[in-house]
Amino acid sequence: MNFGKLIKERHSIRDYQDKDVKHDLVCEVLEAAKSAPSSGNVQNWVFIVVRNKDKMLRLSSACLDQDWIAQAPALIVICYDFRNIQSLYPKRAVEFSIQNTATATTQMMLKATELGLGTCWVDISDKNEAANCLKLPPHLVPSHLITLGYQKGAYKKTKRNEIQLVTYFEEFGFTKRETNLSAFPLEKNLDKLKKKLIKKRKK
Repeated sequence: MNFGKLIKERHSIRDYQDKDVKHDLVCEVLEAAKSAPSSGNVQNWVFIVVRNKDKMLRLSSACLDQDWIAQAPALIVICYDFRNIQSLYPKRAVEFSIQNTATATTQMMLKATELGLGTCWVDISDKNEAANCLKLPPHLVPSHLITLGYQKGAYKKTKRNEIQLVTYFEEFGFTKRETNLSAFPLEKNLDKLKKKLIKKRKK
């Protein structure tokens, strides 16, 4: 699947088939996180795969009582490790940890989509409850989780803002918006852009 199609097919899935996700596929999803960028290459993420239904129910309770979470065949809980990053960036350890785990999570979700799996990113509100459920040591903080499974039924398509409505050049402000936005939306103008590039190369 090409990347453009991949990012468009990723959606938040909250309804799952009663069908197991093979261990090998879960490992492929996890492997995708390995190449994610991180602050100072600290890679301070930790992943916990959960399939036990009692634990999943406890975790759904820690996520504002969203019971649908436990319907998924598997969860991946994304945690960050405070030890190394706190010594490297003492004032920005939490901020950088959230950014690091976010990039890793995004890559896992895209890989899951490529494998035909549905995911949904869910914030963990009650971090103490999640930490107790997973028996985490004090230096590990549960940030969020993703559900993982096979989509049941059709998902509801959500409206996305046009990129030209949220893009500025050099600085914020209407007067700094690029006047020539004819390239957007890209998918409708791809052939025109290709022809322009070919002409420039010939020159």
